[in-house]
Amino acid sequence: MQTTGLKISSASRNIALVIILAFSFLVGAGKTYAADSGSTPAAELDASVATRWMELLYNCVRDEAFTPPVASRVYGYAGAALYESVLPGMKGYKPLTGILRDMPNIPAPDANAVYDWSSSANAALTVVVSGLMPNASDFTRQQIQGLHDKLVEERKQAVPADVVDRSLAYGESVAKIILQWAASDNFDQIHKLTYTVPTRKDGSYWVVPDGKKPVEPNWGAMRPMIIPAVAMCDQPLNIQYSWNPDSAFWQQANEVRLTVYNLTNEQQLIAKYWSDGPKDTGTPSGHWVMIETQIAQQLQLKLDKAAEMYAVVGATMNDAFISTWREKYDLMFPRPDAFIKRFINAKWQSFLPTPSFPEYPSGHSTVSGAAAEVLTSLFGTITFTDRSEITRGFPERGFASFKDAAKEAAISRLYGGIHYRVSIDNGLKQGSCIGREALSRLKLHD
Repeated sequence: MQTTGLKISSASRNIALVIILAFSFLVGAGKTYAADSGSTPAAELDASVATRWMELLYNCVRDEAFTPPVASRVYGYAGAALYESVLPGMKGYKPLTGILRDMPNIPAPDANAVYDWSSSANAALTVVVSGLMPNASDFTRQQIQGLHDKLVEERKQAVPADVVDRSLAYGESVAKIILQWAASDNFDQIHKLTYTVPTRKDGSYWVVPDGKKPVEPNWGAMRPMIIPAVAMCDQPLNIQYSWNPDSAFWQQANEVRLTVYNLTNEQQLIAKYWSDGPKDTGTPSGHWVMIETQIAQQLQLKLDKAAEMYAVVGATMNDAFISTWREKYDLMFPRPDAFIKRFINAKWQSFLPTPSFPEYPSGHSTVSGAAAEVLTSLFGTITFTDRSEITRGFPERGFASFKDAAKEAAISRLYGGIHYRVSIDNGLKQGSCIGREALSRLKLHD
């Protein structure tokens, strides 16, 4: 070997090799990489590529003003892409093929080549997120490309360039298959359908708020990722619509009215904290994605555990929204705002704006119940602090468990004046059922 015209002896060459290999173990953040020792397992890599991408994805969903159902779909496929792009480096884990519905086979990488799973995940998320946002703004596209390029640059400081490039290529190949799978979930078909809002003169059907359109009325026809039947966890609406002041339903509506009239400062804070509307936040699913990200940092999860978490919770929340949306548009239950103004007090106003989709069951309650069920199974009952709403001007909030957070998210809908208690309670039950059904099927390792 020659360097700058000088001959180097065999002994000197061996010393140089030792120095180079030693240096390769020292550079870069997180787990360092030795090119001659094979691919570093995902269990030895930090999860920063996953958490940084999920934070960006939350911001993209917010900036693009995705509706809650559409957002849940994006988070679901992003989690699957992350998991599958890292899976070859996750010892003892199983592929999602044969577990998630219609999930295609993902070809294995070259068994004789070295890969960097952080780079593979970076490429997979870049392609999938871009593919699920074909009409994204220039700003969003720049943010996506910017994070990709920054992560590539960082990894090439710690990993040989050829390994990074090979890993990027593998991640892209995984992402293309994930996008092909996503293209078959009925998303395009349901948006070609027309929808006519049914009406009833007695007020027992939901009425679209003035100046608005129904949000995703055909979403119940989407293909779930896990559950075999969309309605399998439905909670029967065990209360009869009635304008009789002695009826249980009238009393539920009156509870909403009185609650809003007498909100404490803390209740007002809780209502706003969990409002999670499009344009302002990354939607209810996104709020839980941010909680996941904080848990990954709190527990110092490695890349394998983080990939499992985002995949399982993402798929579960996707199915929770399909489940609750189908039931909403099947029952067409009226919102408190319309009922109270018609039968109790015409001047009453909800604390939060009334959403443009039917009332029962509460979507935020359902998705929160589902996410909390899965996270509790993965990590147990742990305390955590949610700082995801600081950018909106809210203080951090501490919770004794994931299920406590889900209960607060659910009751926030009563404080906001947009849901009855029965919808909140049954939504939590429905979400927990979906979470348990997902966990019974998503056994990704022994």
